Amino acid sequence: MHCSGYCAGNNSVLLQTWTGPAEVMLTSDGATVMLGKHNGVAALLKRQIPHLTEQHCVAHREDLGIDDAWKNVPMMRDVETLLRTVYSTFSRSTVKRGKMEDLAKILDEDTVSFRPLNEVRWLSRHQAVNAVLRNYTVLEEYCKR
Repeated sequence: MHCSGYCAGNNSVLLQTWTGPAEVMLTSDGATVMLGKHNGVAALLKRQIPHLTEQHCVAHREDLGIDDAWKNVPMMRDVETLLRTVYSTFSRSTVKRGKMEDLAKILDEDTVSFRPLNEVRWLSRHQAVNAVLRNYTVLEEYCKR
């Protein structure tokens, strides 16, 4: 197997050539700079490697689908509001965070830091939901007081 590298800025694409059937695949996010039909990286590479197959990354597509669902389902908008409110409440106030930690000690519970929602970071929703769930007992008691 012979490998040659193609570098574009900080992005590096590894091209592999087999002794058997020629197969080269490029998987990337769906950005025009990567998959654009005329001047995207895939189009430029395909001019030199006609048997190149390009594909929009499955993980990127999944994240885009989740993002669409998140924005279009009313209950998910309510969950997002809750997550943002909880994060901003405790991230901006050391007093509130300290009271929450004191309450966790009284309840003999462990706490984790609340996580922000970030539009461009994969898993930020998962991390934010997970933090609320892991802190739920303490958070519920905190809200009662």
